[in-house]
Amino acid sequence: MKIASVLKTSFIMLGLTGVSRALSLIREMMIAHYIGMNSLTDAFNVSQSAITMVTTVLGACCLSLVPYLISNSKNEKASSNQLFSFLFLVFMAVCFVLAIFLALFSNEIATLLAPGFSRGTVEL
Repeated sequence: MKIASVLKTSFIMLGLTGVSRALSLIREMMIAHYIGMNSLTDAFNVSQSAITMVTTVLGACCLSLVPYLISNSKNEKASSNQLFSFLFLVFMAVCFVLAIFLALFSNEIATLLAPGFSRGTVEL
């Protein structure tokens, strides 16, 4: 891989990360302006932190497979397609089970993530 290509990709990622952080700041400012600081904001922040934890873990798992899939796709395209299909099905099954688990135990999970919240805030 050429150094210029790596630098270009790095700067693109840096720029996109900066845009993401700026949009996050704008989102927080809008929430503070329109909703204010109350139990709704607290419930929203806890729910977003839970989603962020899950997507970070799943994203890291997916990104760790990219180099293997790329190297495998150069040698055996059919095998690579089968592997990708299998991994996609596993990913979807994990997401489905996780969604059911989160729906069934949402109050308990909210209590674990925010132990100081009142019962009313947890139910939000």
